[in-house]
Amino acid sequence: PEGELFNDDRLINLISTHQDVAPEEFIDIVVAELKKWVGEDKKTFEDDLTMVVMDIGKY
Repeated sequence: PEGELFNDDRLINLISTHQDVAPEEFIDIVVAELKKWVGEDKKTFEDDLTMVVMDIGKY
């Protein structure tokens, strides 16, 4: 949506919802959600996109 940010709450919701998927799959999920957010008709994002995803095992 115009002028509205894809904020921390949205990202935290994605993390909570998809916490059991592999890091590579999670990146694909985030990119898909961002594409929906900006509009699928756009070919590129207006700004850079960098993600670091870590798989931290339970001990």
